[in-house]
Amino acid sequence: SPVAISSTPRFAVLLVVCMFGNVQAEGEVSVGAYLSMTGASATFGVSAQQGIQLAIDQYNAKAKVKVKLETVDTQGKQSEAAAAVTRLADHGVVAVIGEVASSVSLAGAPIAQQRGLPMITPAATHPKVTDVGDLIFRACQTDDAQAKDPPRRAPTPAIGRRASLGH
Repeated sequence: SPVAISSTPRFAVLLVVCMFGNVQAEGEVSVGAYLSMTGASATFGVSAQQGIQLAIDQYNAKAKVKVKLETVDTQGKQSEAAAAVTRLADHGVVAVIGEVASSVSLAGAPIAQQRGLPMITPAATHPKVTDVGDLIFRACQTDDAQAKDPPRRAPTPAIGRRASLGH
């Protein structure tokens, strides 16, 4: 559903705007996203980018300081992450959103930290992602936290009935 796709990216955009909403009285703030827009994990990157853009559009409809999104494709590869974050930093973004995959986030986070760019990942669950530095954040629980606190009510399907578990 559109709400499920956009809720985490909306939080990420809100956090970035709260941190940098007063950069200028008027004008535009550029936010970068490094996501897997192509490759094996493209479905996750494309969904995240759509959710981020939706959140930005909703925010911009009422804001004085507009947010502009610049997205760089990592192809879902760790080897592309550092270059993507470097490119976004060179283009003057004030913060970075990404990556969806923990392994790619772990590859890009050190560059964001080094360049002084706050980074928030919408879905990287590996506990070490935020250990990279004080500018690296997440909008989801870690794998460890999820394992300790499983869903309180999981459906128990009856024979012949269908069940689904939403996230």
